[in-house]
Amino acid sequence: MLEKVVKHVGASYYDGSACHLDLVQWATDPVWSGLDSAETEALLKVDIPFLRQQLAQEGIRLLLLNGTGIVRAFKTHLGGDLKKLELADGGRAEMFCGQANAKLTVVGWNINLQSSFGVSNAEITTIGQKVALLAKL
Repeated sequence: MLEKVVKHVGASYYDGSACHLDLVQWATDPVWSGLDSAETEALLKVDIPFLRQQLAQEGIRLLLLNGTGIVRAFKTHLGGDLKKLELADGGRAEMFCGQANAKLTVVGWNINLQSSFGVSNAEITTIGQKVALLAKL
């Protein structure tokens, strides 16, 4: 699903021009949503400095936040200042945009495209098009 979004900015996971970053660098069992808050906070405390380092040193210019949970985590754990955008299309997608540093544009949306049932191709296309517009700012 995310490949359909990143293609709007001329990137792809297949050619290496896009990559996936997680809040923490470890796979969990149970999956993240099955962990209790003490476990998630312990993992975040250890790994957020590593993610900050990646974002500062790896030349990443555009960071996409897929879903409300990661938008909230970005604001909480990375101190990101994201503004909710007013959209005139009447769709259910909410978009957020901001800067993490002088070179990093951050764009997020409320619908988790990888785990939400009922996400239409039209919604994914709309999000991708909005990402492309925001990435140019």
